[in-house]
This record gives sequence, structure tokens and C-alpha cells, in this order.
Amino acid sequence: MSARPQILLVFDTTSLLAGDTKIWKDYKGVGSCFVPKVVFDAMQNFADRAAEPGQEKTAKEFMAFWPKSGWQQTTATATHRKLTPPEGASLSFSARLSLEIAQAAYGVALERSDAIVVFVCNGQPLLKRIAALRQDNLCGITSAMLLQWARAKKEPEVVTQQVERWEQSDDTSGMSTASQARSPSKGHKKAAASRKPAAKRPAAKGTQPVPIQEEIIDDSAYVLQNRRRGFYVKPKKSNIFAQLSTGLAALVMAAFMIAVLGVTWKMVFPESFNPFWQKHIQPQLKNLPPIPGL
Repeated sequence: MSARPQILLVFDTTSLLAGDTKIWKDYKGVGSCFVPKVVFDAMQNFADRAAEPGQEKTAKEFMAFWPKSGWQQTTATATHRKLTPPEGASLSFSARLSLEIAQAAYGVALERSDAIVVFVCNGQPLLKRIAALRQDNLCGITSAMLLQWARAKKEPEVVTQQVERWEQSDDTSGMSTASQARSPSKGHKKAAASRKPAAKRPAAKGTQPVPIQEEIIDDSAYVLQNRRRGFYVKPKKSNIFAQLSTGLAALVMAAFMIAVLGVTWKMVFPESFNPFWQKHIQPQLKNLPPIPGL
């Protein structure tokens, strides 16, 4: 079995803004710390002028901590079909930033296939997006889980499972290499190639492969992507009879309330109700058309 892989921590803005100098120092005891360039630029913007005073204070503290921290900035980035919005889709600033951060974490994982990349983020949609990539050496945890890991030396279960998955894939690749080294000679290969392959069983008539719906996480762009791929479910049409019944019930309730208020007014203040009734209500009643049959 191969040696345990190195741990690389990749941070997003939410995890950095949830910490302070002491916490950031504790993180380094877990593994090497990396900040994607897009995250570093965002922290600089927060330090210059953030929407919330607390964010600005934390960002300034992080920029002061950075020069002697030993942390590294990374420009790694990589695209994936689950990290690519449809062409022409308009994303908000936060959605675009989230996408770029996910691409950066995925890029580090591809560059450092010999290590376990732990993406630290406090946003569940982004963590789910990272998990959906199913990359053998990439997983995600929250800053609270990382802090417990750093101080209590308790490795999160998701990281342990990812290390085991990485070790299994590494052992499998080693066995594959050894198998190739023990492959038969060229003569045997030719003999094997001359054999006729087994005939494939014809597919049953009327059966077609069923498409598997991919997990698409948040943002209007991904809703649009689902619609284009045929995964979009149209909302049920509203029942017109239910709407009419609701409206009629509201009218009956309003008429009942007006009648109750009128009776109360007549009983409590008859001196003001009678003139109002004779002047405004009775003339309108006389103008109503006669009811047939009466």
C-alpha cells in the first residue's frame, strides 16, 4: 500500500471570512494552505471596501496575516462539464465567483493528483457541486470541521473516506501496471487476436437507454441547462375552478362583513346611519332592475 497522501487545503471567501489570525495559523497544522487567485482578489476588494464592516475588518486582518503566513496563492483552474454553464447564460457576480472558485479547486486537484485536495467552504451548494465532480482526490468540508480537525486532531469522515478511495484507485492503477508488465509475448497476442470475438446479444426490440439526470446545483443558468437537456419539469397549471371558488368565497366573506358592520352601525349610532342610508343607499336600490318573477 502506498504512503498516506499529503493534504492540501484550498479556501474560498466564506471560510476565510469566518476566521481570524489565530484560526488561520491553526489551519496550517493540518496541511499546506492554498488560496486561489480569484479568492485572493476578492479578499483584497473586501479589505478596501466591503458591504459589511465585519467583512472589511476580517479581510484587512487576513491581508496583514498573508505575507508571513507561509500560505500559497494558486492560479490553477480547470473546466468540467458540471462546472460549465450553457452558452449565452447570464450569471450574477456571486454565481460567477462561485463557479470560478470551484474550477480553481478542481484545477488544483488535477495538478496534484498525488495529494488529497480538501476544499474549505461554508456554502452547501458549492460543497455539493464539488462532491458531484466525483474526483478521487478532491472533497469539501466547512471551516468548522477544519477547525475541529486542527485543534482536536479529529479528521472529518469525508476526508478519511476520500483518502481510502484515493488509496484504492492508486492500488488499482499499480495492479494494472503490473498486469501490463506480465502481458504475453507478441506471438501469443497475435494468436489471441485471431480468435473471433464472442457475438454480442442483440438488444431487445423497443428498449432504449434511459438517460441519467446529472446533478446540477443552483443558479438560473443550471435551470436553463436542465431545460435544454430535457430534464426540466414544467410546473402544473393552476386549476381555474379552484381560483374562481377562492374568489367567490372572498366576495361572500366581504359582503358578510359589510352587512355585520352596517347592522352594528345602525344599532349603535342610528342618528348618523339613517341619514346616510336615505341619502346614499336607498337611491341606488331604486335604480336596480327588477328581479324576474317577483
